Amino acid sequence: MAGKGLSAGGLIMGYVANNRPDLFNTLIFDRPWLDPINTMTNPSLPLTIDHYKEVGNPDNKEVFDYMMSYSPYQNIVKQDYPNLWFSMGFLDLNTPYWQTLESVAKYRENNTSKSLILSETGMNSGHYVSSTESISSSANHYAFIMYNIMGLKKDSKKIEK
Repeated sequence: MAGKGLSAGGLIMGYVANNRPDLFNTLIFDRPWLDPINTMTNPSLPLTIDHYKEVGNPDNKEVFDYMMSYSPYQNIVKQDYPNLWFSMGFLDLNTPYWQTLESVAKYRENNTSKSLILSETGMNSGHYVSSTESISSSANHYAFIMYNIMGLKKDSKKIEK
């Protein structure tokens, strides 16, 4: 099975990757929000204060503790992870590329399987992309899913089938 999370959907994919990696062969993180702790404790970021209404203010210990329980970045541990693909925009102010890259590095460092953990950065894009870039990115995502699920990386002769 494969899953894909865009923006805040990255929280869900990150939670799944950390807590039930056995359920998925491949997960796609598209401009994912993976570190709500650091984002929500920095009111200078564009959406932080507005997000307090939706996810709570981590200055409240109960809210902070709850956020820590599901925050993908803080819950990456040494274990087998499925194949992971991370797409990000260099100009993204909503889900900054550097937070995604920190997560990519931490997943790679803690992955005990031989799964692929790849990333791509659109150097001229932000949180929203042009239709051309969207089509190209989606094609990459589907190719990665097919490559992993069909087992093409293990036996290139399966391509002929």
